[in-house]
Amino acid sequence: MRIIQRALLLLFGGVAALSIGCSTFKAPQMRSLESIELSSYTQDSAVVVVEVGMFNPNPVGATARFMNYEVSLDGKSAGRGKWEGNQIIPSRNTFALRLPLTIPQAALPVWEEVLGSKEKSTLDVPVQVTLKTFLGSHRFSFRVKEEIAFREILERWAQSELSRFRLRVTGVKIANASLNEQKLEIHWEVANPYLVAIEVDSLRVDVRVNNQYLGEIHTLDRLVLQPGETSSQVSLLSAQTLSLGTALLSGVLRMRWQYELNGDVSVGIDETWVNVPVRHSDKITSLTR
Repeated sequence: MRIIQRALLLLFGGVAALSIGCSTFKAPQMRSLESIELSSYTQDSAVVVVEVGMFNPNPVGATARFMNYEVSLDGKSAGRGKWEGNQIIPSRNTFALRLPLTIPQAALPVWEEVLGSKEKSTLDVPVQVTLKTFLGSHRFSFRVKEEIAFREILERWAQSELSRFRLRVTGVKIANASLNEQKLEIHWEVANPYLVAIEVDSLRVDVRVNNQYLGEIHTLDRLVLQPGETSSQVSLLSAQTLSLGTALLSGVLRMRWQYELNGDVSVGIDETWVNVPVRHSDKITSLTR
C-alpha cells in the first residue's frame, strides 16, 4: 500500500512540475549577432542569412518551427517574410539560430542602395519565433539591430559567386583558310544573372586543334554587362599557316577536327575580381566563314 502511495505522489509531483515548467517557460535570449551573409542576389530576389547567438535558460529543449520577420534598412522597409522548419534548440545552453531573410523584388532597390555604399547602414529585424516542446508550443520575440558594412558583405558574396561563374563557348570556326592568312573564330557567350553589373576582362586562352598548339587568344577589351544582359562575342586567332595546315591534315582522313581551349578570364563585381577558368573541347563546326 505504501509503495502505491509513493508512486502516486511521484506521479502527481511530476505532473505538477511539468505544469509549472510549462507555465513558466522562459523566452530564449539573444546574446550576439554572429554573422550576416548574402546567400543569393538576382533580379528576382535576394536571400540574406542572419545568424544570431542565443541562450535557452529552460531545463527542456525545444524545436524552432516558425519565424516571422520584418526587415528595415536605415528606417526604410526592406521586406518581410516567414520561415518554417525544424531547428533543434538545446536545454540550458547556447545555440546558433539561422534566419534566412528572403527579400522580394519590390524591396531590392533598398538593398541595392546599401550594398553599393561604403558607409555603414542600420539593419533592424524584429523576429517572432514559435517553439515546440513536449510541454506544448511557446512564442517569443527578439530583435536584431546592428550597424552593418554591407559593402563588405557584397564583396564576400562576389568572391564566392564569381568562382562558379562560367563563360560559355558556343563554337569554333576556321575563317579565311588560304595560303596567305589562317584565322580561327572563337564564338563565346556570357550572361549576367545578377542584380548588379559585372565586368569581363583579360580573356586568355590557349588553342589546340587535333592536339596541335596553334597559339593564344588574349583579349584586353573590357566588357560590361548590366543586370540580365547577355552578350555574344567573337575572338580571332591568327595561326601560322604551317601549324594550322598540319592540324587540319591530321583530321582529313577521319573528316574530324577537334579543338581544345584552355585558359582563364577575369570577372569582376564592384571592384572585386576573380580569375575564372575556361576549359572547353568540341569539334570545329565549320571550315569556312
